[in-house]
Amino acid sequence: MPDAEPDAPTEVARKEIETLHRFFEAWYRGVPKNTETAFARFPEVLAADFRIISPDGRRSSRAEVLEAVRGGHGSRPDAFRIEIRNVEAREVGKTVLLAGYEEWQHDGGTVRGWRSTVVFTRHAAAPGGLLWHHVQETGLPGTPG
Repeated sequence: MPDAEPDAPTEVARKEIETLHRFFEAWYRGVPKNTETAFARFPEVLAADFRIISPDGRRSSRAEVLEAVRGGHGSRPDAFRIEIRNVEAREVGKTVLLAGYEEWQHDGGTVRGWRSTVVFTRHAAAPGGLLWHHVQETGLPGTPG
């Protein structure tokens, strides 16, 4: 079986997912200063119609997510870490990728995990070539919500 091409759907999705979550990890730890420049990539990767459904079923708009993340700067300064596992993606149209992944957050002695599904569109102007349109998070059994 030949090696996957560098732009195979799973690798493209993995790179974007990991890049965004490295931003979250640093942002919540307060590593970059709270500046427009440090925050700029995040709004650039969210589509205008972005929505997220959290494990508790709450639906949040792009504006709500941007406000919450911006306000969370430095809120988890000690030992906060995010681990991304088991990324899988497939093309569902010429420009649409459907991806799934596990997100594990380590915050002090607490570990929380959920399975996320995301709808991306390929977009040349987006920093990583993908725009986030929709995320659905489902809590994994045995982890706190």
